Amino acid sequence: MCRVNNVNQLFKIATLKVQYKTSANAQDFTDLALLQNIDDTNVDTHQKPVLASGAGSGWTAEGSFDTTNGNGRDSTLGVSRPVSSITCSNAVEYRCYISYTKPGPDYISAVGIISKELDVQVLPTTITKNVYNMSSLSGSLQVTLFDTIEPFYVGQTVRMECSANIGS
Repeated sequence: MCRVNNVNQLFKIATLKVQYKTSANAQDFTDLALLQNIDDTNVDTHQKPVLASGAGSGWTAEGSFDTTNGNGRDSTLGVSRPVSSITCSNAVEYRCYISYTKPGPDYISAVGIISKELDVQVLPTTITKNVYNMSSLSGSLQVTLFDTIEPFYVGQTVRMECSANIGS
């Protein structure tokens, strides 16, 4: 969630954006959500959180424009999606980007940026385990396959295999 309240010398917000890199190696950021305070004739986006075009499915724009203060200092903008729909491909850099005007007499335009990296750890949906009793063999042939892991005895030779698919 992007919060504007820490911006110094804020006269008026122009735009507030949530952006992301499309991949870990990408150089540029892509808009994910925005809140604009420039074009009051655009009733769909003026002072309202909206998803950027091409944001993809699953995302929801969250937040509000602060109409109490004339400058929008307490405005927020963020995105959300169900945890179950997050994949390893969402593990990229996200950032809050604000363009604004500083107070007079010059009313200079300025920007503020803060970035965070999202770390995604996905647990496998199924884990396959195989335990083989190797004690009675002289080679590496597989013998008894246990469905459950039972106690083993001192000196007993066992081979354990574990495999899982965690997706991309």
